[in-house]
Amino acid sequence: MTALTIVLERMLADIEALGRIGTDPRGGLSRLGLSSQEQLAHTWFKQRAREAGMSLRSDAAGNLFARVQGGAPALAPLMSGSHLDTVPNGGKYDGAAGVVIALEVARVIAECDVRLRHPFEVVVFRAEEPSPFGMSTFGSRALAGRVRPGELDAVDAAGCSLREALRAVGGEPAQIDAVRMSPGAVAAYLEVHNEQGPHLERAGLPLGVVTEIAGIERARWRVIGEPNHSGTTSMLERRDALMASAEIALELERLARNYEGAVGTVGVINVEPNAANIVPGCVDLRWEIRSCFAADLQALGNAVERAARAIVERRGLRLEELARTGSVPASADPVVRDALEEACTARGLTAPLLRSMAGHDASHMAALTKMGMLFIRSTGAKSHVPEEHSPPESLAAAAAVMLDALVRLDRMLD
Repeated sequence: MTALTIVLERMLADIEALGRIGTDPRGGLSRLGLSSQEQLAHTWFKQRAREAGMSLRSDAAGNLFARVQGGAPALAPLMSGSHLDTVPNGGKYDGAAGVVIALEVARVIAECDVRLRHPFEVVVFRAEEPSPFGMSTFGSRALAGRVRPGELDAVDAAGCSLREALRAVGGEPAQIDAVRMSPGAVAAYLEVHNEQGPHLERAGLPLGVVTEIAGIERARWRVIGEPNHSGTTSMLERRDALMASAEIALELERLARNYEGAVGTVGVINVEPNAANIVPGCVDLRWEIRSCFAADLQALGNAVERAARAIVERRGLRLEELARTGSVPASADPVVRDALEEACTARGLTAPLLRSMAGHDASHMAALTKMGMLFIRSTGAKSHVPEEHSPPESLAAAAAVMLDALVRLDRMLD
């Protein structure tokens, strides 16, 4: 039944409609988290949800929830969704595909009288991508109780605080603690996301079932040396913050290679005074490490910090930590994973098991409920770029499998 009721053309139209919100002159989309452009995308979703007859609510973190009522309203809802913000000059599918697929499943449930016992909720998380305020997965962190009130004081380059930006999009910073969900408040959470990697395309397959999501540790450090004339300061007398930072970056790379499946990146280096004839006196350095194994993530993070402090001490410099954020690795729940795999098998779909090295809202939802995740194919393995694309057949297959898995879980879970 469900193969005939999923309307691919409607999903593709939704993707294109969202692709007209937040267009960037460089060719992609710039709907940054907590921006007016992200808010326009949320407004678009509200309109589509109302047209589908869904009830709407929002929370103090700016997350949106649209519900199709079930036969037993007292049961905790089954939930699916993703995010509508993008990276700067990003693409049309990251996050948006998961929202559009969840919305289409909700339409089918409502239009075709699919009788679920549980309510079904589509969630649109606020600010999943790294925002100008230095935090990613903001909305799902808030649901998991992982946003500390002091973090709302972070400011962007223009001096606006996260607290002010949240208030501007209708959030309530003073109520951020009340956003936290109790474990069991959601019966199960399922998310569809573009793979952002090459495995499915190489295999010629539309879908994959996610087994784990990597944990991420990020830090912002300031390496403080001493600026001086580049011509008159001998090499032995220098306190060069940039050379120390370069050494830290190389050491992070070396250490990450010692842990199977781990990755490490220094993504930002801001140099002061940033002049050709001055020895760099200060560097703002931002790095991250990722692993699907909590012990490896912790050990690697500790090793990076020890190495960095040894480097600055040897060079006669100082190291200050300005910020640190992180998320723990998360595993898909066996019950939800089995339901997704069984739905794929019933439709004759081969769906390999894949790990996610990208972070997702699903990793925080795993702390609250049974979590499962599907990947859809990324054309050319491209993501976070204007060329980002997923084939229509992947979207259609994911929506059908999602609907089938929800029906299975609705029968199994209380």
